[in-house]
Amino acid sequence: MTPLAEVLAAEPNWHSSAMSFVGAEGLTQYLPEVAVREMLEDVSRETGTGSKFALTSVGWREAENRPESGPKTAPCCQPLKNP
Repeated sequence: MTPLAEVLAAEPNWHSSAMSFVGAEGLTQYLPEVAVREMLEDVSRETGTGSKFALTSVGWREAENRPESGPKTAPCCQPLKNP
């Protein structure tokens, strides 16, 4: 798999310091937890302050106060970066 930083470096209009919106609809429930965490970390590194990340989830775990995103995942719920 090609690292996100490498893919974005090849895009002439990408600026990692720019505020961005990244969406992952219908994706995280199919990934193992480590992959979700790596994706969030990569996106955080490659986007500017104030960026937003949106994802869909299957349900909500009240006792743990987090999304239920399938049997293999337990993604963290926190802002990518605070302004």
